[in-house]
Amino acid sequence: AKASIVQSFLPVMDALAAADNTYADSDNNKYTALSGNMRTALKELDVEEYTVEVGSIVDKRRVSISEEVYSDQYEKDVVISPVSVGLELKGNVIRLAECVVSLGSEAAAAAEEEAAGESGEEASSEEEAFE
Repeated sequence: AKASIVQSFLPVMDALAAADNTYADSDNNKYTALSGNMRTALKELDVEEYTVEVGSIVDKRRVSISEEVYSDQYEKDVVISPVSVGLELKGNVIRLAECVVSLGSEAAAAAEEEAAGESGEEASSEEEAFE
């Protein structure tokens, strides 16, 4: 029950953060205090932030993939960079962390596609031979 109540406040927290960013240069920015108070209240409710580490394998129970890119440096399904933090309440995820994830090497992906295409052609040739 506590988690669902906290989740209902997350859009408000996002709106406050957006307003704070919009009016950050203003001398009369009152949104910073509201945003800070919201974060303090969430901490008092045992809500904790977490982030994913660069180089870690993606855990889709805790991570939302915002973008997938080819990378020669990172293997497929490995975090390249975090985008936003996630939130959890006593170990239960209430908001997924967002990150950019590797598709692996573009050359390796092309080789896999080529190999899959060749095996598909062989299978269709065999089917034609039986007809």
